[in-house]
Amino acid sequence: KGMVQIPALVDYIEEHNKVVAQNGGRHPDTGREKLREILMSGGDPMVLNNKKLAEWFSALADVGIESIRLGTKELAFYPDRFDDTFFAMLDNFHEAYSGVNLRMMVHFNHPDEFLQKDAEGKYIDDPNGGLVWVESTRRAVKELGKRNWIAIENQAPFIKGINNDPDAIRIMQRELKRNRVENHYFFCGRDIIGHKAFNLSIEESWNLLNE
Repeated sequence: KGMVQIPALVDYIEEHNKVVAQNGGRHPDTGREKLREILMSGGDPMVLNNKKLAEWFSALADVGIESIRLGTKELAFYPDRFDDTFFAMLDNFHEAYSGVNLRMMVHFNHPDEFLQKDAEGKYIDDPNGGLVWVESTRRAVKELGKRNWIAIENQAPFIKGINNDPDAIRIMQRELKRNRVENHYFFCGRDIIGHKAFNLSIEESWNLLNE
């Protein structure tokens, strides 16, 4: 999170890619190719202000990173974070580094996180097709979708008692795809004490997806 980490990361990427270039395109110890993609993950990078995000993005772009993945829950938790100043920062970054793609890895677990409901607790049909979204979330997704250099992908865990419901998953997937949000993957919870009560087995998750 701190800016002090940028030089250390830049040095690591430069050194790795230098060794790869000197050894015919593969690292002699790991067999890996050059570093092309970086995942900025959690905590949540979107709690950083725009200036700090821009410093991270530009530092990674300067050292040759071609794709930046940004994992965030903010689109569900606080969609107003995706405001005009944020998009202005993204557009300025893209103008300076047009060859760098951004993959926004959002985190919706259930359609209740972005769809409106009526007084009876039912989702509302949109006369233009699909269902009615929470307006601030829809606006943020539409703004992201206007930029063809940004991919929007959802990642979600299966959570017992929350979204282990094929109807909920189907509605979520359909509405996200209608709005250019693709599915990256689903998780099964790790078998650790704080999560055990919410975990589905691999078999339950497989059956849920099949249904």
